[in-house]
Amino acid sequence: MRVLITFIFTLFLAVSTIFSQDAMERKTSMSLGPQNGFFIDIPGADQKLAQKTFYEFVKEYGKMKENKKAKEHYLMGVKIPMINGTSPLELYAKFEDGKAQATTYLWVDLGGAFVNSVDHPQQTEGVRQFLYDYFIEVRKKVVTEELKNEEKKASQFRKRSKKNCRVKTMIIIKI
Repeated sequence: MRVLITFIFTLFLAVSTIFSQDAMERKTSMSLGPQNGFFIDIPGADQKLAQKTFYEFVKEYGKMKENKKAKEHYLMGVKIPMINGTSPLELYAKFEDGKAQATTYLWVDLGGAFVNSVDHPQQTEGVRQFLYDYFIEVRKKVVTEELKNEEKKASQFRKRSKKNCRVKTMIIIKI
């Protein structure tokens, strides 16, 4: 049974990864005005899970802070090698709930210029990979939660089935 559950979990994760979307790029409003940024939709997640996972995901680079007025989260003067090598940058993130999904917005300030595919193709690829890795982490949590819910349903079904079998047996014996 455990092998079957592990197989289903792995298969579901693989399928969700195949159908995952790449981070999209566009100019979006943020606390510093409209800036070029990236966003990714995460099916099955909610804003709270997306935000919590992001905080855990960037923990190795520093502690995220929150701008409550702008409903934005930021990390200043950090070095994320996959995005900008050894040069410091600032991350700004925003999380929104959607219909059966969460959307994460990410802006990367290189120190005077926000990452965009025209002027910063190498950093853009780093941001896309960064968001993809984050997407996978959130989807793992979503799938794990879905698996727990399905296991609970299966357990309840087995209990009802056993109870129904006992009742039928008792009726047959009485007749």
